[in-house]
Amino acid sequence: IIFERCEEAGGIPAKYPAESGGVPTYMTYTRGRVVFGQQFVAELLAMLGNCDVDLRLESTVTELDAAELRLTVVDPTRGQHGIRAKTIVMTTGAREQTFAERGWLSGERGGRIFQTLQLLELFEHYTKLDIGRPAVVGSDLIAYAVAAKLSVAGNSEVIVIDDSNRPRAWLPARLFFRRWVQPNWHHAQGLTFMKNSSGGYEIKMMNSNCNSIHADPLFVSGNLMPNTEHIVSAGSPVEPLPTPSAVR
Repeated sequence: IIFERCEEAGGIPAKYPAESGGVPTYMTYTRGRVVFGQQFVAELLAMLGNCDVDLRLESTVTELDAAELRLTVVDPTRGQHGIRAKTIVMTTGAREQTFAERGWLSGERGGRIFQTLQLLELFEHYTKLDIGRPAVVGSDLIAYAVAAKLSVAGNSEVIVIDDSNRPRAWLPARLFFRRWVQPNWHHAQGLTFMKNSSGGYEIKMMNSNCNSIHADPLFVSGNLMPNTEHIVSAGSPVEPLPTPSAVR
């Protein structure tokens, strides 16, 4: 049995539709090609259809007893019900770090500061999103994908800023996204967000020059963390690995 909380399978990749002129961001390594998220999901579901699997959508696990391998699940058809299993596999994915977890971001937390999932939700309703001079905080693969999507949506200049000396995304990935965007890269040891008189943001960079950059809105991207909260609350032991973004 597979429990999926959403009304459609596929998670985050399902939010990337196949569209003309869009930015494909998912790789099928077995065939060596880049595809859109929904195409990636369709291939997975086709393989799943050949397996003895019961896929239950709109199902939320409300309680997990790790000792007895028992789940409490709620869905529209069965209501609240319990299931016991021989094995439970948690595939809860990852989430983006909060401002506090990043540690090098400070200042106001007003409106027009988004994370990647919120941007995807905006693109579900708007094909064009000309929003001024957006800045992407972070420079990993996800950040460059976000920058590319902002450029395709009608934004001629996109800023990418991080606390690393050079972009974290590896060079082949940056070259791939250059087809859609050539972001204005900035390095900063720390950032402070300050509202300006026009309602936008001034990003003060904590570097040798203490420069300020005008940007509006801001997209905080990348630095994924495993979603281990449910596992920990169930009493299952969690062992941190040496890298800060991994948990076993």
